[in-house]
Amino acid sequence: MPRTRQGLQRLWDWMLRLPEDLVPDKFALRATCRQMRDAMPLTRSDVTRALERLARRGTTNWDLAGIFIAVHAPLFTQEDLRKAFKIACLETEQCHLIRILLTIGITVDFVRADGVLEYAASLDNMGVVKVLLQHVRGITAKDVRAANVLRYACMWGSNGSIETVDLLMAIPGGVTIEDLRANDRSVLRTVANFGRNAILKRLLTVDGVDASDVATPVDGWGSPLFLAASNGRLGTVKLMLNIPTMTAHHVRASWALHFLPPGGVMQVYLQQYLASVS
Repeated sequence: MPRTRQGLQRLWDWMLRLPEDLVPDKFALRATCRQMRDAMPLTRSDVTRALERLARRGTTNWDLAGIFIAVHAPLFTQEDLRKAFKIACLETEQCHLIRILLTIGITVDFVRADGVLEYAASLDNMGVVKVLLQHVRGITAKDVRAANVLRYACMWGSNGSIETVDLLMAIPGGVTIEDLRANDRSVLRTVANFGRNAILKRLLTVDGVDASDVATPVDGWGSPLFLAASNGRLGTVKLMLNIPTMTAHHVRASWALHFLPPGGVMQVYLQQYLASVS
């Protein structure tokens, strides 16, 4: 056992760098960690610095990090936890640490007050978004501002985006037609602009979606259908035209045929569609 507090800090730092496969029995290790704490307690300053290092740099041994945090949990204030939580969510994407913090005091209030989930989505930290949606107890669509998180998920189009949409749709309150119509239908316009067809398929299942949601022009932007057509997103256009309530009037009113190259694939396809439904 180290004889000084500085020696104990160095021992902890060394232990936190151990590879996972060198960790002994976790129950015995937890007991040893408690004995170390009781024999020579670290100060709050010591443990908060260690927690911030974990948030910023991570570790090769998250099992031991979880034991360290759990053993010293009484020393952490809510402000200490919030600071580490925000660093892990927004700067370093330390999902392991986020899961640990959620077990010792991080609640939905942190997510609600700081807008962490929405901000993480805006940074394309979809791994963080998924952890929060899966593990924060009592989280609802109202807490996460679903319309904004959806828009970011559609915009970035990373591998986690579809899973993020599925998780959003699964939480209490889910994704509503109001979310899709918010901010001049910004979610549907983003989906159309980037051609996120897998996401669009899911959003078109939301109760209340009809042809007007993709065909109504928005000042300065045009309609989602127009954006899809003008960007050459043929697959996206086909999905929108398959909405049961879609009519020739909707297509003409959407500006979808405007500014298309004459004789191009998109113009020909839309003209054939109009001829088939007229």
